[in-house]
Amino acid sequence: MLGDGRAPGEIDMKILKRLRIQQRVLLMLGLFGIIPILVGLIIVKQGVKQAEDAAHIQLVARSANTIEVIERNLFERYGDVQAFGLNSVVQDRESWYKTDGTNRLVTAMNNYMATYTPVYDLMMFVDKTGKVAAVSSVTWDGKPANTKSLYGKNFAKEEWFQNAMSGKFVASDALTGTWVDDYQKYDYLTETLGTDGFSLCYAAPVKDAAGNVIGVWRNYARPAVVEGILASNLGSLATDGFTDGELTLFAADGKILFNAYLDGNETKFVNWADKDPSVKDEMQELIKGLKAGGTLAPEIYTEVGGDRGEQHHHAGAIAKSNGALGYPGLGWSVGLRISAEQYFAKYGQIMKTMYIFLAVGVVTVFLVGRAFAKKLTTPIIALTNGLQTVAKGDLDFEITHVSQDELGEASDACRAMKTYLQEKVAVAEKVAEGDTSVHVELASEKDVLGTSLSGMVHSLRNVSDVAGRLGQGDLTASITPRSANDSLGHALSTMIGNLRSVVGEIRQSAKEVNGNSQSLKATSSTVAAVAQDMGESVEQVTQAISESTRSAMEIARGSEQLAQNASLVAQDADELQRAMDLIRSGSVKQDAAIDETESGMKDAAEAMNRAITGTRKVREQIGSAASQAERLGEKSEQIGSIVQAIEDIAEQTNLLALNAAIEAARAGEAGRGFSVVAEEVRKLAERSQSATREIATLIGDVRSDVAATVDVMRTSADEVEQVAEFAEGVTEKVDVVLNALAEVRDVAESNAAALTQMVNNVDSVTNAIAGVASVAQESAAGAQEMSASAQEVSASVEQVNHGIGSTTSAIVEIRGSAEELEAMAGRLQQAVDRFHLEAHAFDHETDQAA
Repeated sequence: MLGDGRAPGEIDMKILKRLRIQQRVLLMLGLFGIIPILVGLIIVKQGVKQAEDAAHIQLVARSANTIEVIERNLFERYGDVQAFGLNSVVQDRESWYKTDGTNRLVTAMNNYMATYTPVYDLMMFVDKTGKVAAVSSVTWDGKPANTKSLYGKNFAKEEWFQNAMSGKFVASDALTGTWVDDYQKYDYLTETLGTDGFSLCYAAPVKDAAGNVIGVWRNYARPAVVEGILASNLGSLATDGFTDGELTLFAADGKILFNAYLDGNETKFVNWADKDPSVKDEMQELIKGLKAGGTLAPEIYTEVGGDRGEQHHHAGAIAKSNGALGYPGLGWSVGLRISAEQYFAKYGQIMKTMYIFLAVGVVTVFLVGRAFAKKLTTPIIALTNGLQTVAKGDLDFEITHVSQDELGEASDACRAMKTYLQEKVAVAEKVAEGDTSVHVELASEKDVLGTSLSGMVHSLRNVSDVAGRLGQGDLTASITPRSANDSLGHALSTMIGNLRSVVGEIRQSAKEVNGNSQSLKATSSTVAAVAQDMGESVEQVTQAISESTRSAMEIARGSEQLAQNASLVAQDADELQRAMDLIRSGSVKQDAAIDETESGMKDAAEAMNRAITGTRKVREQIGSAASQAERLGEKSEQIGSIVQAIEDIAEQTNLLALNAAIEAARAGEAGRGFSVVAEEVRKLAERSQSATREIATLIGDVRSDVAATVDVMRTSADEVEQVAEFAEGVTEKVDVVLNALAEVRDVAESNAAALTQMVNNVDSVTNAIAGVASVAQESAAGAQEMSASAQEVSASVEQVNHGIGSTTSAIVEIRGSAEELEAMAGRLQQAVDRFHLEAHAFDHETDQAA
């Protein structure tokens, strides 16, 4: 059972049901056609795997054979050293140590070198003290070798010498008597023979006839012995067509001694003991756990030789030495690796062929199955498409399949169904066009569609009759529903009842609308008359406001002119002030020059009181502006008096200056300075007189303007009062301007006092002019404010007038609408009178029976 409680077969059947017939046929053909091929592929794959395993075992056997051949060869070297020591020439001690060619032992060694070529690089015999007694003088290939330098060496401290002398050998139960040094380098071999110095050495004690040890025989076997064995095995791989093979010789501690690998058809060697003793290889870890005589068949991905740094899948084989023929060996191991792609190529080709066969089988099954499934499912698809077309309401399809099987019968039935539906559609189309006289033919007693269509036609015929009577205004018609589900009958019956009720209500409402429209027409006439009266009143208010606005504008213009004139007078007063300052300065100089008899002019305190008046609302008393203008005229007259006084003071100053000039002339040279000062004072006095005359002229203009302003204000006061009455709520505030004129303190005791009085009077004139300008500006501001308020009132009145106009227009429209409403009510009453409201039952069943 699965997690949801269903069995696996149940799920599979549901998946199968969702597949189309063509897919099911393809699936079945695929299962029965491809499964046998897959089974065969699995069997072949298992056989190939077994063959690959067997081939791998053969590779292990090849590595084991290699190490065995090496050990057999080394076994012979183990016995050679003992056999050479048995030569009787060794006992000829008189020839020992000779280097002149008379050493018989050297001759015997050279003969052994020639006999066993190319096994040995060197042979040596040392006495029991470790001193060299004889050494071969030829190389492995018979060439002379200068080995005389070795005669001076002593090997008494060497391990091999001590072990041989003490009877310590590399031995087994079956073999003993020889000490074997592992593969290593000897520097004296390099110096003597010119080789790389590497050798595998054997040492055995030599005894005399009495059995006493007289020395040690030592043979230096060439590495070429092992290299030849490796080359022979790699050559057999090359003969078999492999180009990627590698044999590696490992020492007992796992270090790589040397390596041989194929480079094409050529074998190459690398002496790793010389090149890089610390080189690493993944086989080293595998060898550590391997016992003597053990083998492994691992997969290897690296190479010791060949393509460095690249990883390839290799078939590996490792065999650890167990000695040979009683020779225990040194614990060496041989590792063989070969490209898995090459080594198992023939098995891969078998699998490739099987995969191709599988692919061809799949394609063949698919094509054949698809053609068969298509032929089988084409008529089924045609029937399905036809039925789907009918399901969508479309009868425009053709079934062309003809046969004697079940598919042929289904096609005939589908064509008959199409004809039947086309007949019923023709009836439905006539009914849709409004023809309810059509007759429905039943295909059989169980023709549900025909029976239902016939009943629908009869019902529509009755509904049509009732609707015709209703269209003629006969609301006495009625219909009885066929059943509780007869929604059309119920709806039509309800509609007739509602229609009767609506017509009655419309008839009553028409009467009420007629009466209301007459009342509305009379009321609108009254409202129109009232609106017309209001418009005339508003027009009068508008005219009064316009007159008030014009008066305010005239007041503003007069006030602005007055302010401009006052500004000119102020400028002249400033100029007069500057002249008075010069006069006072000259007077000071004059007083200082005349023996300081006159203490000069004292500074007079300016006294000036300004009165500020409050403002009042323009609507309450606009006439206050006229009063202020009258007071402006009075102030202007006072200013004229002050100006006249200033002019008199200037004349007196001029006379004083003339007197000072006369006195200076009498004084002669001493009074010349006073004469100059007096002349300056006289000129300043003349300028003061000129300025005061201009001020007097300007003040006269100001008085004229003020008088004109007063007249305008008095004229407009009544008009403003009328505006206030018409425009209730419109108020204007007119600021009451009070000018404070400072009293001039007269101090005329001396020339300095006269000058001080003149300056004070000039200040008073300036302040008075400023007051006049302020009053004029305030009057202009009040007039402008009044004008703005009047404009606002005018705008409000205009809005009222516009609203009255809109109201009048609306009332006219209402009166027209009332008349139209009255006419419509009459027409509605006439239309309703056409309907007959007496009930008359109409049963479509009774009508049908009739």
